[in-house]
Amino acid sequence: MRRIFVVMGALLLLVALAGAQATVIKYAVKLSSTNTPAIGDVVKLNSSGELEKCDDADDAIGFVAMIEDDGTDKWGVVVNAGVIKAHITGAVDAGDSLTVDGTSPGDLKEASVGDRVVAVALATLTTAGDTNVLITGMGAITSGVSGAKVWQAPLDLTNITVTGRGDSAELL
Repeated sequence: MRRIFVVMGALLLLVALAGAQATVIKYAVKLSSTNTPAIGDVVKLNSSGELEKCDDADDAIGFVAMIEDDGTDKWGVVVNAGVIKAHITGAVDAGDSLTVDGTSPGDLKEASVGDRVVAVALATLTTAGDTNVLITGMGAITSGVSGAKVWQAPLDLTNITVTGRGDSAELL
């Protein structure tokens, strides 16, 4: 009888460990009415604490995974870890480090020496295009956001914005 409890306990522990995954921090932040980001864009906070497309890697706080319209405002769900489809402005190889493209806000490019790396390409692109990237180097939003909140409730999927990057920004 004791063996059964030991075996069951070990199995429960294995199941718990197998189901463990990295925590993805998600924020719901109001979108700026100018320089408005789309799903997959790397974003920053403007002086009003709203999300807009990022043009400097040092200001990047994450990627827009979803957009919700509550009838009054549009909110971007920002993630700082995981895999997301993003636009890259040039050719890259799988495994290349990526940074924010300062000339094309919201997009990524291959990082050079000294650039802040915000993602890693998961596929090779011979020309500019969309591909899955692994988000790296993003920390929690620590200041400058008055309306942001950690996303703790299910989204209302009836008002999700669809972009040319596909029907969803699924986090893998």
